[in-house]
Amino acid sequence: GMPVVAPLKLSTGNTLEEANGMYFTCFPKARGRMCQELLPRDLQRLGRSLARMHNIGESRPFKHRPSLSVEEILEPGLKASQEHCVPELKEKYRIAANDVADYLYDVLNPDTFIRIHGDCHKGNFLEVDTHDQPKEFFFVDFDDSVMGPVAQDFWMLLSGDEDDSQDDLECLMNGYLELRNLNEDDLDILPGLRALRIIHYSGWIARRWEDPSFPRLFPQFHDFNHWAEETEALEAVARKL
Repeated sequence: GMPVVAPLKLSTGNTLEEANGMYFTCFPKARGRMCQELLPRDLQRLGRSLARMHNIGESRPFKHRPSLSVEEILEPGLKASQEHCVPELKEKYRIAANDVADYLYDVLNPDTFIRIHGDCHKGNFLEVDTHDQPKEFFFVDFDDSVMGPVAQDFWMLLSGDEDDSQDDLECLMNGYLELRNLNEDDLDILPGLRALRIIHYSGWIARRWEDPSFPRLFPQFHDFNHWAEETEALEAVARKL
């Protein structure tokens, strides 16, 4: 009953197959539009959709997906990114990342993890707006799904920095709490999750750097200014933890 774009079953009966050493999955074409701006009523509807997804997500664990943990996400990301960080900032970046890691070790409790989307930003849900029918959101792109805290699916939907996003968060929560309980103390980890994303994303690029398309897509990846911004962002979070 949850509107998502699910993978198709292939002729083998599986949804995942391999060809020439590459894994592939096929999805049906789905019609919908991206929401460039989320109004308060949209955020409330989206909060209800998240609650429905999380209610399903907690019904059983993933069999083959990682956990949003320091060991499985942050440490591999840090190791890979350190190989590409400019020498002048490598130590500062590492210290800030380790401060974030120490914090997340203390606050993340794997016993409370459920199946979550994991990459729930504004580009990964679409809206159906059919004449004479209610508008409905549906989610796409579950390739970063993990076992993790539900707060991970909130912060990428918020606009601006932590101080500017409180109104958006309140609207999301108003919809979410209609269908699912949440201890609002669980949202205290949002800054740490933002920092985890910074480290993970840099590591994701670094591990794929040998792919010829990546230097073209991320030409600034070895620039001092890029790593200065990344380091500053991590240090700003670490100071608040």
